[in-house]
Amino acid sequence: MCTHYVETVNKNIRSFLKDKTRCIDVRLESAKEDFRTFWERIDAHGHLDRALKEWDEKHNASDPAENPEKPNVNRGEVLKRAPVPVRAARKVRRVIQKLPEFVRRA
Repeated sequence: MCTHYVETVNKNIRSFLKDKTRCIDVRLESAKEDFRTFWERIDAHGHLDRALKEWDEKHNASDPAENPEKPNVNRGEVLKRAPVPVRAARKVRRVIQKLPEFVRRA
């Protein structure tokens, strides 16, 4: 089921982008550098260094010390096991959501 979902999402993305002339690939393996390229291409203004630090942030990561009754499972590690396209979509969504705030603070 998950494989079907990922294939469907990828197919929908390719379909959406097929007639777009200004696209960029952002890969998790090189996300910071790819995001820097994206920033430059859109002539963004603001704190690039702060925007790049967002790629290092762990979101919704739980600390096992906070809840000893909870099994020692790091949600961040579980999320990392998600397929690469799913992880990339989550990260890009968070960055895009926060980009206007970075620009406003410039």
